[in-house]
Amino acid sequence: MKIHPQTKQIKDAVDQILIDHPRGEDFFNVLDEYIRDKAGLDLFKHALEQIGDNILILSGGFGISVASKIRSGELPNISYMLFRGGIRKTGLVIINDIHLTKPLKTGVFFDDTIYGGRTFREIQKWVHDVTDVKVDKAFVIYDGRPDKLDDVDSVFRFYDFFKADPNYKFEAGSNSHLENI
Repeated sequence: MKIHPQTKQIKDAVDQILIDHPRGEDFFNVLDEYIRDKAGLDLFKHALEQIGDNILILSGGFGISVASKIRSGELPNISYMLFRGGIRKTGLVIINDIHLTKPLKTGVFFDDTIYGGRTFREIQKWVHDVTDVKVDKAFVIYDGRPDKLDDVDSVFRFYDFFKADPNYKFEAGSNSHLENI
């Protein structure tokens, strides 16, 4: 099977990370750091091509990294809304920055990883309640959900490449699955 170079890049990184960090929050933290700081601009550019002409909905350290790359000119000058991180744990949605290059009515939540989807759902609700921007899609670099969601696209989906039995449940508004990963 031929896979896209950026998909292969993330698969290779996952293979390497799994050697020393076979499960749990530690695996996700190392993967997030790789995506944010070491993966290179081609990965971000590929993702932005997939997202198209939408406002980027960003959060946390990954969002800060993407926004910084946009502001510095390393990535195209596109509109974004940047939210404070920690939403998955706190449920608090706080916007930190808005950068609008042109009026757009649709946004795509763009993040490094997705598992339970709480950050996406909380921001999606906030944007719907507070603005007239419609956010009905997420695009992530790494999708670690065992079930494929229609509204989430990714560069790499773990369960497309690995056979594994998930050992946690996704529960709306709950982080209980994190202890058992």
